[in-house]
Amino acid sequence: MCLFTHFAAGALAGGVTGNVYLGASAGLASHAVLDVIPHYDHPDWRLELGGGILALVLLLLMPFSSWPAIIGGIFGMIPDLENLFQKLGRMGRDKFLFPTHTGLLPHGRALGPRTLVWQVAIFVGCFAVLGLVSPDTARAAGPVLSNAEMGAPRVRLLSSSADQSVVRIDFPVLTQPSDWQSLADDDLKWALPRTVEDEFSDTPRLLPPRLHLSLAVATRQPVITRVIETSWWREPREALAAGDLLKFGDPAVHRSV
Repeated sequence: MCLFTHFAAGALAGGVTGNVYLGASAGLASHAVLDVIPHYDHPDWRLELGGGILALVLLLLMPFSSWPAIIGGIFGMIPDLENLFQKLGRMGRDKFLFPTHTGLLPHGRALGPRTLVWQVAIFVGCFAVLGLVSPDTARAAGPVLSNAEMGAPRVRLLSSSADQSVVRIDFPVLTQPSDWQSLADDDLKWALPRTVEDEFSDTPRLLPPRLHLSLAVATRQPVITRVIETSWWREPREALAAGDLLKFGDPAVHRSV
């Protein structure tokens, strides 16, 4: 198949998954499926490469474009790099790795150039189906269409007395995502470094950053802390207790405050 056909099939397979990693695998699988079908391969690698790039640009201009679809399309074309390197004299067939190129999976017999009309039909059909079945999934999965950037936390002392201090902490948003609920953790950019929990274990966890601050209190006794009110940009997926949001150590004596 021509590169533009491989790209369209990979984009459809990747876009439907709604996940960039699954999209990459789906794109590779789509290449194998199309290779098994009898087809026509264009002999001019320049036209081949140009068609693949044009297909990528066209997808980027579509309203249903998403990272899973883009990655799926690119990975749908990647196996044919072996054919390109062979035509350029950079690789022999004995170095090929992709199953349909090595003979591990049967490669479809060669057809004439007239069958390009079927490849164009496959291309148009894949783009049409992608636009119909996966726009919501694509928007939810793609960091290009759904991302957020947090600013530096702001701390304000609202009131202070001998008995209590009231502090407000805000985590401002510099860039609003299109949908908070579908926002993936990797699509959120923090102003502070993220916290690594169980760093030296086999399964470390990457958590949101923690804000460390000091507050002057007129006592050396343990301090009682209470979260009065919390408002979220996005409701947490799991229930959180007040103790999960705020940790306060025992007071320490400083030489100056």
